[in-house]
Amino acid sequence: MCLRKGDTLFMFSKGELGHGAELPLLRKILSDYEVTIEYPAVAPDRRGRSKGFDPTPEDDKYLKIMWKDQTYSQAYCLRAASERTGTDVKRHQLIYRYGKRTD
Repeated sequence: MCLRKGDTLFMFSKGELGHGAELPLLRKILSDYEVTIEYPAVAPDRRGRSKGFDPTPEDDKYLKIMWKDQTYSQAYCLRAASERTGTDVKRHQLIYRYGKRTD
């Protein structure tokens, strides 16, 4: 076991410790080592796909103007879109939403 006496074990949910017959034994071992187990106040939702490219109407308008303006480089547009939306925006997402830059 890589836990030492008095350590704190952080877990996302109570189910991560295990289920079944060995759970009471594992809890006893942890209590013998005086290991405390802590959980976050709200468990993170880790199900499903990650958040997609879905800008707010204001960001959508701004990004469309920037995408169509040839004075901005493609790399700059992608970086700005990623920063504004909080997701990793790829070139194909901007083309799908706003069309090609030369249209």
